[in-house]
Amino acid sequence: MRVLGVWATTIGLLLSAASASAAPRYLDRNSAEWEMLNFATCIANGRTELARQILDYPLDSPDQRQLITEKLFGQNVCAHGKMTIRSPSMLPIVGELAVAFIDDRYAKYDLAGEVVNTPPIAARNGSEILALCAVRGSSASAVNLVRADPGADAESAAMTALTPTLSACTPPGRNIQLSTATVKRLIAIVLYRYALQAEARAAAH
Repeated sequence: MRVLGVWATTIGLLLSAASASAAPRYLDRNSAEWEMLNFATCIANGRTELARQILDYPLDSPDQRQLITEKLFGQNVCAHGKMTIRSPSMLPIVGELAVAFIDDRYAKYDLAGEVVNTPPIAARNGSEILALCAVRGSSASAVNLVRADPGADAESAAMTALTPTLSACTPPGRNIQLSTATVKRLIAIVLYRYALQAEARAAAH
């Protein structure tokens, strides 16, 4: 499996000012990833219940897509203007919401240990099958990838360490091209589910 280039969930983030006369600006890939993370962090902190509702749905399910379209697209204070996503998938938003929670609310949890020491959670769709396989196969590298800053050396190192596991998780004969951002977001969604599990267990004691 080659892990390079871009996949179907490539970011095409378009932000425009509130004024109708303002020209829209497109962001380069690295800037777009930071912009999306900042946006997701704003939503996770300021509209926590909505963020959790979005993450409760399987990725790209009709209910999730409808919720995002109705509640996040268009004029949005967290985007400092109007926001649209030029992508066939909701992964850029959903994945970064998961990253935001893991970086903040769940920073104290040993998620690698949670993965290793608890039974596997069930995949809800095809994308989670791959992500769960990668997380179970290399939990420390998966957590390091999600917790690394976009474009940082730590992110590259974690992706390099995770690549053999991703290759082993790919069905024989298939060649899937995945960007680092795509892998990070898919894994973050799975780790968010493990974090919820850890949080629920901690609350019960």
